[in-house]
Amino acid sequence: MTGSVAVPRLVAPSKVAYKPANTGVACDPWDSYWTNSKRVGEAGVGGPKDEALQAFWGAFFIAFLAAEATGQRILDLGSGDGAVTAFALNARTGSTDPEVHCLDISPAALALVRAQYPSITPICASAASIPVPEGHFHAVLSQFGMEYAGIGAVAEAARVLRPGGQFAAVLHQRGGAIHDECRATADALQSTLDSGVLGAFSAFLHSACALRDQSGSEDSFNVADRALAPRIQALEAILKDTGTDGAGKLPFAIYRDIAHMYRRPYSYSAPDIEQWVRRVEEELIAFRDRMEAMVSAALDESALAQWRGALDEAGVALEPSESLAMGADQRSAAWVLRGVRRSK
Repeated sequence: MTGSVAVPRLVAPSKVAYKPANTGVACDPWDSYWTNSKRVGEAGVGGPKDEALQAFWGAFFIAFLAAEATGQRILDLGSGDGAVTAFALNARTGSTDPEVHCLDISPAALALVRAQYPSITPICASAASIPVPEGHFHAVLSQFGMEYAGIGAVAEAARVLRPGGQFAAVLHQRGGAIHDECRATADALQSTLDSGVLGAFSAFLHSACALRDQSGSEDSFNVADRALAPRIQALEAILKDTGTDGAGKLPFAIYRDIAHMYRRPYSYSAPDIEQWVRRVEEELIAFRDRMEAMVSAALDESALAQWRGALDEAGVALEPSESLAMGADQRSAAWVLRGVRRSK
């Protein structure tokens, strides 16, 4: 995509659309990611509206809810903001919702689910240590969640599943479309950090404040302005490679914010500047860490075989593995494991 994206110049007039940044950041990277999810967005491939995921979960819940007409207890394992929960509640066939429990290590993610679906039961815990009695659920389900806890999550998923209960998981595929997109996003975020644009822009704004307050000089302001220019060019080069969506979505949001602030540099106090830079840097790091976690969690064929073996040993009889194709290019992106807990 190099050279195919028209990036607005920093000094352009108000053609650069601006929305105030949601820069509230929590301490934990997972909480930070979900706190800022509306700003940074998910990876473009494999979103909740992906046709392959809709088809898979649609077929699953039609069959499951027909067989389990009442009293279904479902665990959405590594729920994130509730993609599987949404499928479960939208596919219900009876007059009452299934009893859905959402487990995630992030309180912010669980807050997002509960805001949308107040009836769910949140469980803030690791998928490798589920605080629920044995055999409690009719179905244990996961979409891009339980793999983050590692293979230790397998025995726990089987333990809390009742005999005859359904297991289904959609897992990140190493070398697949989502894996590659997450790798590209992590690289773009790291490049943005490495560009030095935040430090240079902070110095520019501080020099503007000093000039406004008559404690600095115009020469110092001009020096800071000239020092900023190559950092902006470095950020523009990143956006020309990534585009302004997908891997480039957060770098472009930062670029857009800088463009807005650059046009009114005398409007900010030193504490405002320092807070903005700190929060944007934390947001970049948290999102980069989330993307790196996705990359690390993805399973190749060898790891998938280990997961199958662990599930079999834990008492889950599996169907043959599937691979889901997603995105505009319909590339393989995810593994599907599905099975039934054997009777003891």
